[in-house]
Amino acid sequence: MSESSVHRQTIFRNADNLAVWICVDKKAGGSSKEKLSLLNAEIQSVCNDYISTLDDTLHKKSPRPNPTPRIFIEQGNELSRILWLCWES
Repeated sequence: MSESSVHRQTIFRNADNLAVWICVDKKAGGSSKEKLSLLNAEIQSVCNDYISTLDDTLHKKSPRPNPTPRIFIEQGNELSRILWLCWES
């Protein structure tokens, strides 16, 4: 059984918005539940990259508030999402 792979591609970025396309290879092995879990973990990973923190021990700090995440399911493909992070200016 081959391992599922997750693909991530930035499709739009500006000062207040970031849109990322995330999908799991449908042909790879594993159950649909496992693939959805991988997809959700990748979405969480992208969100974590942009979360601001007051923790001085962390190396990555963001001077702006946390983004508002929106998730869109690609029509006809349950293993593909577009994640849109939006910051209020």
